[in-house]
Amino acid sequence: MELIRKFYAANASGGGPSQEDLDNAERLNDTFARLKETLQSVGSAFRTQLTDQIENFDRIGKRAATQTIRSLEGELKRAAVGVEKTRKAQEGIDKSLMSSKKTQDRINAAKSRQSTLESLILELERQGVVLSVEQQGFYDTAINALNEQLQIEEGLLEVAQRRERAVGRIGDLFKGLTKIPILGNLIDAQDVLRQIEKSAEKTGSRWAAFGAGMVAVFKSIGRTLTDPIAIITGIFGLLKKIVKLVIEFNAQTFEISKNLGVSVDKAKELQRQFIQISTDSRNTGLRFSEISKTFNELTESMGFLVPQSKEFTETAALLQKRLGISAEGMKGLALQASISGKSLMGVYTTIEKSRQIEGARNKLQLTQRQLIEAIAKTSSAVLINFKGNVTALSNAITRAAKLGTTLETVNKQGEALLDFESSIGKEFEAQLLTGREINMTKAREYALMGQTANLMEELNKQGATYDQFMNQNVIARKAEADLVGLSVEEYAKILLQQKQAVALGAEQGESLQQAYNNLVQEGKTREEIAGLITKSAEEDLYRSSINDKFQNALEKLKMTLGSILEGPLGGIIDKFAAFVSNAAEMNKLGERLKGLFEGIGSVLSRLPSMMGAAVTVAKVLASLTIARAVASILAASSMGGPAGLIAGGIAAAGAYTWLSSMIGGAAGGEAPTISAPGAETMTTPVNPGLAYAQTTKPSTATGPGTGLTPVYNVITYVGTENWSRQSRTAIQEDHGTTIR
Repeated sequence: MELIRKFYAANASGGGPSQEDLDNAERLNDTFARLKETLQSVGSAFRTQLTDQIENFDRIGKRAATQTIRSLEGELKRAAVGVEKTRKAQEGIDKSLMSSKKTQDRINAAKSRQSTLESLILELERQGVVLSVEQQGFYDTAINALNEQLQIEEGLLEVAQRRERAVGRIGDLFKGLTKIPILGNLIDAQDVLRQIEKSAEKTGSRWAAFGAGMVAVFKSIGRTLTDPIAIITGIFGLLKKIVKLVIEFNAQTFEISKNLGVSVDKAKELQRQFIQISTDSRNTGLRFSEISKTFNELTESMGFLVPQSKEFTETAALLQKRLGISAEGMKGLALQASISGKSLMGVYTTIEKSRQIEGARNKLQLTQRQLIEAIAKTSSAVLINFKGNVTALSNAITRAAKLGTTLETVNKQGEALLDFESSIGKEFEAQLLTGREINMTKAREYALMGQTANLMEELNKQGATYDQFMNQNVIARKAEADLVGLSVEEYAKILLQQKQAVALGAEQGESLQQAYNNLVQEGKTREEIAGLITKSAEEDLYRSSINDKFQNALEKLKMTLGSILEGPLGGIIDKFAAFVSNAAEMNKLGERLKGLFEGIGSVLSRLPSMMGAAVTVAKVLASLTIARAVASILAASSMGGPAGLIAGGIAAAGAYTWLSSMIGGAAGGEAPTISAPGAETMTTPVNPGLAYAQTTKPSTATGPGTGLTPVYNVITYVGTENWSRQSRTAIQEDHGTTIR
């Protein structure tokens, strides 16, 4: 395990492997190879020796022992495979094996394998196989190999846990940077993540990992900005994204138009309003797409275009986002807003106050979504009874949950009681069969007046408890249920839910009650408590996660760019679409492209001959270089008299041969020949049809006091043209000597 720690600590620096790093890596590779070979060879040795040992067993014993031996060999082979997985994880070959979870799974598998091997050895002994000293050594070797693998895996687990603790959400944050327009094109995300993980493995610090990521980001941007190809690719990628932004923005407009059944101009207006709501909202994570989705769903569920006010739209979107309220639930809230004359936010905070205060009173806490969805499911007939009183409605729903019923069921029971003649007869019958005193007069009065909450309380007062109902006979149960217009199953379900609500909801209810009592003890009035709840509910609605804020920022940037660029770029796209739709113009373009590609094809077909001509020109230029070099060497060597002349000639010949081989090799074929008037042909790299060199006598007399240097003229001919003047000029430039 210490070896694996040293290996990862050394390689996490990112500065390139040192000799110690390489030695550690080599030692680890040797270790893995040895462990794998050991486990494979032990399995084979066990099978060979133990198979020979059981030859004299009877048929049944031999079969059982053979099966155990096969299992033993198979387990050792699987152990070898496990070592190979450890190697891949350590070397980073398979990234999926490097997580702490996968590493822990391999550790558990190795420990389980050790137990299995021990069980198989004991099973062999039970079957009559006695291990020799050598075979016991095989077993000990296998166990030691697995122990060594476990030590390495524990080191890998420590590294993985340190990396995962440090990286945390930092990796997701830096991945998000690559999605930012323009900036994302400049960042090599894979390299950045590698540097983050290296730092995390080395230090285990989130701040260090974050710092390493920032350094990698700026280095990546720097490399990209100095790479012309990357810049060009980035520009084209940026243009592509800009066009995509405009297309997506325009598509959203038409999507709104289609979903709401409004004109495109109206859809554009709504789109601008949604963007503005997202921009102005106190919840910085509220996105345009979420606002648009909520508006569409509300319009669909309500059957008409919902109010387009900022407050209504924003609150509806926030409730869906934060609480997961369904479209039907939102419809119910909107209905309560219209009945009560409150704003949507006012309805929500009223419900939240009721949820907490009435929940504390009943020692039963419903979730926000449960209460809102229950209001949405309440029938119009019941809603009329509450006359727009949102608090009374919310309180009644909480109380109904405590009593194991619903407002719909209570309303159904009230309708049964309003059949006075039948109801009174059933009341006497129930009293007779149950032996309890029952008086439904008050309940009938509440049912007649439409006082649902009071009716619910009276029914609970006159009804049986769960224990009473269960102790009655079947006929009495039916009479009890008939009295309130329910089946035995429906009535039993109400009583059972009531019992469960009291038992299971007690803990949360007690907590809610205690919180309420604490506020009362602090001297808070009911109104002050309600105000605190309202403030807390609003603040919570405007909270958003870091991820929501980041995603909203990206969406806002995209929407803003799309909105700004839609006009100018949209016009270009319109012209392009019109051009493509014009058959005549497209035919003209096709003909032009045809001519262009035919021209390119013609040039490519002449490419071999053009390349041959280029090689020829290169050879001519090379021949001039050779002539110049030879003349220069001769001129320099002649200053040393006859001996210098000989040495210069040898040097010139050497230079000539070297340059000839270079040019001949570059041409890739046989060296052409060179000839001079009256001279024999010799091998040379210069084209004989174009150039040859001729050496003549000295240009003038030399001697002391003349001020002239003896120089042999080297005349170069190209075709029939004498290039000696060029040669003279070249020599003069090199030696500063006048040549006549």
